[in-house]
Formats: sequence, C-alpha cells, structure tokens
Amino acid sequence: MKTKLIARKKLKNVHKLFQVRRSDTNTCYNRLMKKLILGIISVIVIAAVAYGTIRLLDMNSAKNPLKEAATNRSKSVEPTNTPTPKSTSTGSLTTDTTIKNDLSHINAQMEAYAADHLGKYPTTGSETLLFEKDYIADIINPVTKKPYSISEVASSGFTKIVYKTGYQCVDQTDMKISSSSRRYALQITLSSGKNYCVDNS
Repeated sequence: MKTKLIARKKLKNVHKLFQVRRSDTNTCYNRLMKKLILGIISVIVIAAVAYGTIRLLDMNSAKNPLKEAATNRSKSVEPTNTPTPKSTSTGSLTTDTTIKNDLSHINAQMEAYAADHLGKYPTTGSETLLFEKDYIADIINPVTKKPYSISEVASSGFTKIVYKTGYQCVDQTDMKISSSSRRYALQITLSSGKNYCVDNS
C-alpha cells in the first residue's frame, strides 16, 4: 500500500511539474509572438517612412529642373526699352472718322427709306423730318451728342447734313448738279474744316 501511495504522489508531482513547464512554455511563446508582431510593425512603419521620403525627394528633384529652366529663361531675356509713342492730337481725327462713318450709315438709311416708299427719296420738308425721326434718330453726332439733322441749306459747321436731290459728289468733298434726278448727295463739314460728301452712285 505504501508503495502505491508513494507512486501516486510521485505521479502527481510529475504531473504538476509538467503543467508548470507547459505554462512556462506558453508564456514564452506568447512573449515571442508579441515581440515578433512588434518587430514586423516596426519594419512596416520604417519602410513606409522611407518610401515617403524617397517619393518626396523624387518630386523635388523633378520640380527643380523646371524651376531652374524658368529662372534661366528669365535671366536670359533682357528687358527691352519699348519706345513710348509720342502723344499726338488725335481727337479731331477720331471725331472726323466717326462723322464719316455716320454719314455712310445715313446714306444706307436713305436707301432703306426709298425701299419703304416705292423708290422715292425725301423731297419735302415733312418727308425729311419723317426720315430723321424714323430712320436716323439713333445715329448720334459725336460733337453735339444729339441726332443728326438734315437741311438743304449749306451749313458752316458739322452739326447739320446738307441733303440735295439731283446732285452728286465730286471727289467726296463738293457737290455738283447731276444729270439724273434720281441722284442725291449728302455733305457735312468735318471738325478739320474740310467737307465730306457721299451719294447714291
């Protein structure tokens, strides 16, 4: 009996010892796994940082040539002194050009009037007033800032347009009697003092 009890005690002691060793083994294993995982994470972080640094350096190196080329171009181009145009009195020239264009526009509107009135141009005062009101009221004289007015009487300024039927222009300046009653001429005095004439030739 004593022998059996001793054997059992020894067996229990062996079993306890085995359990202790097994527990120690598990603890060591867990520690090793933790260290391994931490090591792997550290390697990944270091690799990510290194990759980002390399990309940043590559981007900087790619931008620098462009910046350097732009700098070189700006240095190579020397500033040139553009001559300042001399100031000239162009006010009267601009005004005369506007008046000429307006007279050509009025000439075209005269043809529009004829198309609306069976081919007849204005010949009376009432017809002329109708033409001014319905056809050229939106054409503004650059000097008076008002619509142009038409008269058969010669004017000494550039406020009125001389309109005569049975006349034609001579060299776009003067008027002369035409051989055709269907002809008309429009004349105005420019700010330069010269006459400008258009007709339906």
